[in-house]
Amino acid sequence: MTQPQTAKAQTIENKVDDVGSRFDALDDESRRGVIDDVISQFSGALGVDWSELDVGCGDYEIFLDVVSSEMINFSEQTHYSQMAESLIKYFDSVPECVESSDYACVVELSKTVKTENEFETFMKNSELFLSDLIKTKLQDFEETAKKIISKPYNEIKRIVKEIHPNSHSVLPSNDKLSDDDREYIRASIVRVNEERLGIALTIRPGDVFDSNLIELNVKNHLAKRINSLFNFKIIPTYEKKKQVAKKLINYVVRREMSTKKSKLFRKKELAVLTLDQNLLGYAFRTAQLEEMMGVVSKEFCVNCLRGYTKNVGCCESNYFNDGIISIQMLDAQKDEFAVVGKKLSRKSTPCSYYTKNGCSLELFKSILCISYVCDKIRYRANKKYQSPKVNNFLKKLNDMRSNTYDSREMLNAMDYVVETGYAALDEINN
Repeated sequence: MTQPQTAKAQTIENKVDDVGSRFDALDDESRRGVIDDVISQFSGALGVDWSELDVGCGDYEIFLDVVSSEMINFSEQTHYSQMAESLIKYFDSVPECVESSDYACVVELSKTVKTENEFETFMKNSELFLSDLIKTKLQDFEETAKKIISKPYNEIKRIVKEIHPNSHSVLPSNDKLSDDDREYIRASIVRVNEERLGIALTIRPGDVFDSNLIELNVKNHLAKRINSLFNFKIIPTYEKKKQVAKKLINYVVRREMSTKKSKLFRKKELAVLTLDQNLLGYAFRTAQLEEMMGVVSKEFCVNCLRGYTKNVGCCESNYFNDGIISIQMLDAQKDEFAVVGKKLSRKSTPCSYYTKNGCSLELFKSILCISYVCDKIRYRANKKYQSPKVNNFLKKLNDMRSNTYDSREMLNAMDYVVETGYAALDEINN
């Protein structure tokens, strides 16, 4: 009898069906179609031309081995250039950066990055670029505000109403301005412009004190916004890298075979979803985190679930749609659910994807679901392993629940937790 499992008890083993046997049972034309679709998705996400990649259309294990090797080799070779590119994407999203006369030099430098040393040089220049931009903008805000308060009252009133969301609290009730009034207006104009710049730079409340941008640690701020799509460099062994790559490829193969046959897709209840860079990168990290939690907490979660009524486990609400990397991830969740041969539950369960065997999502769980670590897990893991590295992994994992991430920051934060997870597993295994 299969034991019930919560989300934390599952690992990404794709046990629903034997993908290899199903693939090998296809005729040559069907296998070639699946192979072409899978290679197209990964090469598109990586931005590499794999049209000449010789994988044949025979044995499934050979196909997995070839594609996973190419995936690892290309990702490691382009690791630093991808991180430089990810930072340029961040700068591109900030109008103030794009409008800077110095930005073209930063973009050109990013195109030369291939090695670790070149990346470090690029990062130092990027830090200097952003630091100078912030200083220049703050000076501009001061000079602009001083010019405004030197104008006649009616002109000051008009300008303040245009740029300040709470102008009524800034302007005095009468038409006469004292020196204190003018200084207060000046400071208010500077402050609102600083806040807008902070929002454009996606600076979080805890990054600086009281919106004082001059105190921003630019190096740490930029470090949170860089990532490579598949960060194999933090995976400790080549064997483990192959295992992780094959899990993701295995899912995409199963998906390609299933969507062509699924009644849900034939009836157009679900559109065929293209897995973009963010979704594939997210799934790559989720696969590792889920497996890590399967090692650290499996027996705790299974025993805990047995004590719950109605098999609700730790899923108390529809957390699946909170803390997602993009709105497309909601479609990816439906897609994954359909691929494993289930329909969305209409029963009165705590979560739409919850079943009697635990969470049915493996790769596209939300950050809230992945990172939930209850007090019992922490207590029991501490008692069993007595390991500072295991405690650190569980703490860093749970900390993700309390943060808000954009897509750039999310993959970076997941990488950091994955790295602490491998340190914890190394201590457990040794």
